[in-house]
Amino acid sequence: MPRREFRNYLKWASDSNENVHFGEEVTQIRFDGHFVVETERRCIRAENIAVGVGTEAHIPSFARCHIGPTQFHVSEYGAKAKSLKAKRVAIVGGGQSGAEAFLDVITSERDLLPKQVIWISRRENFLPLDDSPFVNDYFMPSFSEYFFGQDADFKRAFLERNVLASDGISEKTLREIYQRLYVLRFIEDCDNVSVLMPGRTVEQVWHDGRQWGLAVTHDATKSEEEPVYADTVIWATGFRGARMPFLDPLVSRLEYEDVEVRIDANFAAVWDGPTNRRIFMLNAARRQRGLAEPNLSLIAWRSQCVIEAVLSGAGCTRAAQKRSFMTWQPINAWSERQHRAV
Repeated sequence: MPRREFRNYLKWASDSNENVHFGEEVTQIRFDGHFVVETERRCIRAENIAVGVGTEAHIPSFARCHIGPTQFHVSEYGAKAKSLKAKRVAIVGGGQSGAEAFLDVITSERDLLPKQVIWISRRENFLPLDDSPFVNDYFMPSFSEYFFGQDADFKRAFLERNVLASDGISEKTLREIYQRLYVLRFIEDCDNVSVLMPGRTVEQVWHDGRQWGLAVTHDATKSEEEPVYADTVIWATGFRGARMPFLDPLVSRLEYEDVEVRIDANFAAVWDGPTNRRIFMLNAARRQRGLAEPNLSLIAWRSQCVIEAVLSGAGCTRAAQKRSFMTWQPINAWSERQHRAV
């Protein structure tokens, strides 16, 4: 399904619901037996709340003070990457967004090409997204349930091993990049336009009065290379869980698992308040629920769990889910459930 179709559906759904309000910032949430949600326009009382603020652009701390017209996050690419003709451009980040920015820049008409485009990534290569059929089962409700029940060490190692299941580059994009580089080198005689630098970490950035300088470390040798200089720096360094300052009045009452609010099986925060007053945390527990958690992949199922928990006081009706082709649980536990179902 194209992204535009999904966007059209969400627009239709939100326009059809009189309880959906845009452009209204929540400033604080308190609890006095009910949740008191304060916005810049009004105050709302609620028995339960669901927090789904998602992610926000991440830029290394050392670069944040330099953000502006010529140094920006890739999420602002469309607005800020207007004229790069004859300039040196550095793109930092080896995921899909970095790849798309790099491809867009190098496919400019010849007389509009930058002087040089430098693509830097900490990964050992510009690696493809693992979109194979059984890897896609990581984005099913049954795997989310299985993952939730494992210990923290297993979860941490699994996420590290399988990062390319959610954060690689589509093979189509990689092939387009490779083909364009081939044309630039062997047909258009523009070999010096592109510089690909995998296996590097950018440690610092500064401005020398004329251009930006990037301090780069070669990860395999641990040696510091000559600085990379550029007129424009694009940070394709991903997204992180959005900050939630509006929850500050409740922070001391919440339990945490590493940097995430600890959730129960129904996506409700574990806290010291009444059991019939819940704070549902959506798209906010990747380390507890797995790779699919920050995405929209499980939005319908996750919403079902929240609605059923609110209406019935119980959890999501797991029996309503068809099982995966994969048997994730130990076979004795799976067989016992199958026997009970029969």
